[in-house]
Amino acid sequence: MNGAQMHLMLNHLLASAIVVGLLNALVFGVMGYTAHLGGMIRHPEIRGSTTAAAPNADAKRHEADED
Repeated sequence: MNGAQMHLMLNHLLASAIVVGLLNALVFGVMGYTAHLGGMIRHPEIRGSTTAAAPNADAKRHEADED
């Protein structure tokens, strides 16, 4: 392998590494944004807050409608 071929091969390797790095940064950013959106979701059924009692109110309304 002569010097010109080696130089061409290294240029391709460098270009590939740059493309992979940019794609990696893009995926990292999208995954971080998705995680941020997921963290904004509130789960009262898991946290045990008082809003978890709302289904009982719905059941009472349905019972009243049946009467």
